[in-house]
Amino acid sequence: MLRAAGPVVLAAFALSACSVSGLDFRADDRLTITDPPDRSAVTVPFDVSWTLADQHPDERQFAVLVDASPPRPGAPITDLLPPSQQNARSCDAACQTAALEARGVYVTDATSLQIPVLPRPTGVSAERARRHTVTVIVLDDQGRRVGEVADSVDVDEEYR
Repeated sequence: MLRAAGPVVLAAFALSACSVSGLDFRADDRLTITDPPDRSAVTVPFDVSWTLADQHPDERQFAVLVDASPPRPGAPITDLLPPSQQNARSCDAACQTAALEARGVYVTDATSLQIPVLPRPTGVSAERARRHTVTVIVLDDQGRRVGEVADSVDVDEEYR
């Protein structure tokens, strides 16, 4: 039994010597949401503002997502749409913009945006229904997510 384990142990030891290079495991914290503050109360419509330090040439646009998860790095923001709306032949740019906004996803080249409406989830407590997560990510000029640059805040909606 010990002899049979020898090659396995040697293989595991040899493979552990493999290295991974060219990967950067640091958090990219260049983007900061400056308004509203995290855990603040908001009344719609409300403004979201942010800054991006050391902006790179390929960082052309931003996406503001309300209660939505961003696409993976390198993926287009339209990946958040159903397949039938991802194809520009069946759903042009205006159609895709409207479909994204209906899902709480707004694309802009500015560093602020007014959120006109917040979703009203059903089947959850009133307190949970008031809590929303606003995330800002960076896009290139083709609408693809650039890296892991992002910031998020939670806000509580105050009803009028």
